Amino acid sequence: MAAKSLYEPLDESEQRELDRALESDAALASELVAFRAFVKGVPAAPVDRIPNLLPLLHERLDAPARRGAYRLAFVGAAAVLVVAIAVAAWYSDNQPSDSGVGLVARSGAPNTLVSQALAEANTLLAKHDTRTAYEVLRQALNRQPRDTHAGEAQWLLTECAFNLNRYAEAYEACSTLFADYYPSLENHADRRARAIELRELLVEAKKVDFASLQAFDVAKRDRVNTFAALENVATEYAKYLGTEQYALGDLVAKEMASTIAKEIGVDAATPAGVIAAYRAARERCTSPFAVAFLDIKIGDAYAQSMNDPAAAKEHYERAAENPVLASLATKALERIK
Repeated sequence: MAAKSLYEPLDESEQRELDRALESDAALASELVAFRAFVKGVPAAPVDRIPNLLPLLHERLDAPARRGAYRLAFVGAAAVLVVAIAVAAWYSDNQPSDSGVGLVARSGAPNTLVSQALAEANTLLAKHDTRTAYEVLRQALNRQPRDTHAGEAQWLLTECAFNLNRYAEAYEACSTLFADYYPSLENHADRRARAIELRELLVEAKKVDFASLQAFDVAKRDRVNTFAALENVATEYAKYLGTEQYALGDLVAKEMASTIAKEIGVDAATPAGVIAAYRAARERCTSPFAVAFLDIKIGDAYAQSMNDPAAAKEHYERAAENPVLASLATKALERIK
């Protein structure tokens, strides 16, 4: 079944059986990752650099005064030459090029189990197969946790687990990332910022056994009134999670802005578009808490992206009137003094 998985998709029962086998047999998991990388490296089309030696062979074989033994020796040598050329061409095709293509995950990187797993995981993610990418990374890290590329793999494992809504696993992966592999984040500002964001969300959600993030997922899938469902999640979980930081609130506010931006036709990837989306979301909210929290987010956008502390102050002061968010808003005001 492991061999079958190299060449064609398994059905659900077969995949479950294989997953169980891989989880219980680290050696099998390691070999499967290596074979997947090998199979991917085999050229799909015949190598086109093998010269046509048949005319030369016929010419030599038809020449007079050739003894049988010599003829056989020549044929054997020619056959060996053909095979050697084919192998050399295949080997050349599978060496890392300047663009990093091949079995090596990064240009100049050693061809280790984890580097192979990273290369395969990135290919799978490009095909939106997050589940398999997660398993490939998990198995490789279990086998070689001290690999040179283990930090990068651990980061990607954390992101995969979170995107699969496996929050308990994401929490463990993120904890390991910060405990064992934090140096791997130091030269990647965007990756480090995202890792910190995930850690804050997961640490906060663990207080309620990740029910807050699960409720957020349900709200996003609400086809009747997504916006109202998101507003309800933000308001209700503030009671349990507190508002000193409230990472869930940030997540909900971003989703609200994204939802509204599509409706009003603004680009939520730009500072002005974000502010317009937050303003529209604020106008639609019915919960005083949600209104005040969006005032904080509008203030943050003015302070951090637009460098407009005066506009930020107006929204922070308005948010400070809400007793639940007064402390958070006051801290925001102190930052812009």
